[in-house]
This record gives sequence, C-alpha cells and structure tokens, in this order.
Amino acid sequence: MKRSIVLSIVFLLMFSLLAFNTNAAISIVEWSDTSDLTKEIVQGEEATFDYASTTANPPLKIKIELIDPNNIIHILEDITLGSNLNSFGKSYTILPAHYSTLGLHSVKIHTTDNINQFQTKYLYLNILKEAPINNPPVLQAIGNKNIQETSLLVFTLTAVDTENDDLTFTSSNLPIGSTITKVNANTATFSYAPDFNTIQHPSLQKIASVTFQVEETNNPSNSDSEQITITIQDLNQAPTLNTINDITVDEGQSITITPTGTDPDGDALDFSINDNRFTKNNGDFIWQTSQGDQGIFDIIITAVDNFGSQVTTMFQIIVNAITSSNNDPQITSTPITQVQVNTLYQYNVDATDIDNDQLTYSLSVSPVGMAINSNSGLITWTPTQVETVNVLVIVNDGNNGVDSQSYTITVTEDPVTPPTPKKPKSKDTSSHNFEISNNIITKQSENYIDTYVSVRNTGTKDEKIKLSLTLAQDFNFANINVDNKETTWRVIRLDKPQQPGKYILTVKAENRFNDRDSVYRIIEIQ
Repeated sequence: MKRSIVLSIVFLLMFSLLAFNTNAAISIVEWSDTSDLTKEIVQGEEATFDYASTTANPPLKIKIELIDPNNIIHILEDITLGSNLNSFGKSYTILPAHYSTLGLHSVKIHTTDNINQFQTKYLYLNILKEAPINNPPVLQAIGNKNIQETSLLVFTLTAVDTENDDLTFTSSNLPIGSTITKVNANTATFSYAPDFNTIQHPSLQKIASVTFQVEETNNPSNSDSEQITITIQDLNQAPTLNTINDITVDEGQSITITPTGTDPDGDALDFSINDNRFTKNNGDFIWQTSQGDQGIFDIIITAVDNFGSQVTTMFQIIVNAITSSNNDPQITSTPITQVQVNTLYQYNVDATDIDNDQLTYSLSVSPVGMAINSNSGLITWTPTQVETVNVLVIVNDGNNGVDSQSYTITVTEDPVTPPTPKKPKSKDTSSHNFEISNNIITKQSENYIDTYVSVRNTGTKDEKIKLSLTLAQDFNFANINVDNKETTWRVIRLDKPQQPGKYILTVKAENRFNDRDSVYRIIEIQ
C-alpha cells in the first residue's frame, strides 16, 4: 500500500514536469524490498521490482529483459502504450519460471518514444542454490570487574560480525546509575560510578551479576552474550564530631562532658578522652574537681567508628581557684574490690574533716542497684552477674569541700579470698619527685615559638631532667639540673607551623630513674 502511494505521487510529478521533458525517461527502477541494485534470492524464490517511465512523445515502448550469466536473454515484457498515454508505472515480479540458471542475472529496462529517443537502466539478480550462512556476531571476552565506592569503572564492549551486519548492544541487570553507549558499528562503552549509598553497613561489598549481549539489529536471534560479576567494595566514611565549647568551673564543681557525633554509614561510635581525671559512665565523661585542681587543661575527645575511621575535637577546661579557709574532707578507708555473685556487698566509706563540717556521701558512678547511705557512707549492693564495674564515691562538706574515691569491683563466681594485709613500708629517707608547672608560657614570632617551661623538684635529691617538646612535626629538647626543693626555668624554641589553626603542644620531663611527668597545651597559630 505504501509503495502504491509513492508510485502515485511519482506519477503526479511526472505529469507536472511533462512539458519540460522531451526524452523517454525511466524515473523509477528499484527492487521492492531493498535499495541496493543487486538482490540475492534462493533458486525457486520470486523477486519483485518497481519501475515507472514518462515521455513527451507518445506512444511509449517498454521492453524488460532478463539476461542470464550465459548472456541468454529472456524477454519478460515488451509493450507499447497508447498514443494518449504519457507515463506508465507498475511492479513486476520475476517468477522461478523466468530463470533456469544460477548466478548473476541482469534485468534490463529499455524505453523508446515516438521519435526514437530512448533510455536504458539495469538491476541485478543473483540466484543462489541455497541461502548464505549468516554467522552470529562474536562478543569479545569481558571478564569480571572490581570497583570501590565513588570510583569510576569504564570498559569497552567489542563485537565482530563476519557479514558486517548492523549490531545492537544490550544488557540485563545493570547496576543503578550505569550506562551503555554505542561508539561505532562494533563497540560500545560501559560506565559506572557507584556512590557512598551503594553499600550499607554492616555489608562491606556488593556483587552485581550483569549479562552483556550483542545482536544483529535486523535479526536479534543472531546474538552472543557474556555474564560477568561486578564486585563493589565499600569505602568507609569518617564520622563527624560535634564541637564542644570551652568549659569554666570553680574548684569543687563537677564537670560532665557528653560528646555527640554522627557517622554517614550509620556505624556506632566509641568516644575517648585524653585526660585520666575523667571517669567514663555510659556516654558521659565525669570529673569531680577538688581544691588544688586549678589550671587550664587541653582536652581532646576522639570518636572512632567500627572500621577504624576517627575524628577529634579540641577544647579547654579552665578550673578557677577558690580562696577559702575551708578544708576539704578526706576519705580514709580502703575500698573492698571483690565480691561473689549474688552475695551482699558492703563497704563503709570513712572520711574525716578537720573543720568538723557535716559530711554527705554520694555515688557519682555506680552499677545498677548500688546504693549509699548519704549520712553514714555505707555502700550496699547485691550483684546478679559476673562482671567488673566502676565506682566513684563523693564526700561533700557542704562548703565546696569535696573528696572522691574511684575504684573497680570484680564480681566472681568463686568465694572471694580476703586480701593479705600489706606490711607497712619502711621509711625511705630519699625520693625522686618532680613536676612540670601548669604555668607554661609561649611567645610566637614570625618563624618560631619560644616556650617557657618550669620544673619543680619536690623530692629529696638533686635531679638531672630531660625536657622534650613536640609541636606539629617539630621536636626539641633540653637537659636541666634542678636542685632539691627548687624550681628551674628553661626556654625551648620550636619551629612555628605554617598553617594557622589549633595545635597540641606536648611537654614531657624524665629523669634517669624513668620518673616522668607530662603536660599538654592547645596552641592557636594565627
């Protein structure tokens, strides 16, 4: 139907151009199902072609001949149109009866008008004994692939078709976000960039099974394929830690720090602190300050996820000294640190106060079910399972005077053997004790930081002490002599970090007896 419409349009055009055309013209000669001049059929099949002619000098003579490989001519049509017919067109079918020889045949279409003007055109028909073999395309080996989250995986799909048929590349089970783009007749490109959301913890990898296929566009059953696996490895994301502002308290006040953070992969976070004055209780870090704790303390909180990625935040705690005639109470008893499971644990906390203040006892850190008598200091508890628990006892005199006692209780299944009383130590007439002063002064110049450090000898012997300082990537040290009961100052120079920001200054002191002291400071580089 479509070809008939096309022929009708062509005939209309021929009529409209007739006044300008004086030759016998063949306007259409083509095979019905291909635009090629040569058509292949198997012996016994038919072949149809279309032709149309026009002339300004009718009548028009049309002759169609089939010429076999031996140049034997078979006349298919020889007609003369009426004198009033300027154009003619039709579809003609070559039947098996029209040929008897295999090989390449010529189809000759010849037209002549009334004044012997003529035109000749040819089509070609190749008659085969049997249909040619159409080999399927061959997809070259791809192989399994590996990729990490946020990386880009790109590889080329290549196919070969011996008949040079038009090829189409397809696939099944493609990972979300991946693409296949045809590059030319024989190749296509696969591209895939998995993001952080491709794998969800606790999984650490994901395996995608993908089938790639190449097929002939006009004959999809002629195809080749390969199934591969694409293994995506997890890329762990570091957690984030919320900023903690500097904290200022007076001596005797309690400090509670509750760090918080998030992990993009949803991992659980474990928090730690760089100062052993704090006791960890669930998600809190608690420090009950007391008289003599005044100073500036550089605190570092670290959050670590299940896979080792970590982040830190730094801040300062300022403990102000309180001038008072009040004296702190003192806990004098030794805690009981072992108990048998399902057995009543009792420990009576004893404390003295030289000001004779009324003392109040409390538990700052304790296991579930443990209680303390606020007036007498008697601790009671019945453990129900084998475990190790932390306890922090606080005694308060009501005038900002406090004392604390931190210890660990081990709950066992076996009866507890009472500890063997310790023999009193013999008096030692000499000692090696020293400490770094918290009053560390730093002065910054364009390229250096000068640190003023003082060390006090609190022992009974003169000391030779090695001072070492670390800041960023720089390290320096100095050897000093500190006489008994004296304080010695020393200035140590370090290179100034090039990048502005907050840095941790580490100050350490050590004598030849391996006695040590250390102080940390946060230095802000402008």
